[in-house]
Amino acid sequence: AVTMTYLGLNLEVTNNRLIDKDVVIDTGVGLVVSKFTTSYGIYNWSVILPQGPLLWPAIWLQGKDKWPPEIDVMEAYSDSNGRYKHKLNTNAYFGITPLHSSVRAFSSGWFIDKSKPILLTLDWRKDYIKIYYNNVLVRVIKSKSVLNWFNEHPLMEVVMDNAVRVGHKDKSWASFPFIVEWFSYAEG
Repeated sequence: AVTMTYLGLNLEVTNNRLIDKDVVIDTGVGLVVSKFTTSYGIYNWSVILPQGPLLWPAIWLQGKDKWPPEIDVMEAYSDSNGRYKHKLNTNAYFGITPLHSSVRAFSSGWFIDKSKPILLTLDWRKDYIKIYYNNVLVRVIKSKSVLNWFNEHPLMEVVMDNAVRVGHKDKSWASFPFIVEWFSYAEG
């Protein structure tokens, strides 16, 4: 469910069934996790959202050796008609499992334009986490208690995926994949 084309990295949803020991997954999803770890710095992605019902494309960072921490740069949610209804969310998870906490999802969907890519930027420093959509600041995290958790666990992996939402019944997935045109990271 992951291919490279002239457009970039295509993360697709497929009808491929995965059977691994006692686990059966009826849907293949495009998922890429970095082999390298990252930390503080500036991350940029240019993405084109997939079109189709009940999709859940996301760009995020997860803890290298444990979860949480997690920084959700973008999670998008299409409805059963394939509309995103302005649902682009950011979030961050921290704390000790199973009592982890979240800074709460925050929607910034006015950046959705099916004809244009969305530029996502994460500026992560020891004293803040900032998320931008198309160069507009949509989220700032400055809470010392939240940042302390990320500063204690700074090694992260980059994750890019196109999943399906709960409730999907048919196999009429995306007519287009989730496209990551490009990604860059500058250590900071």
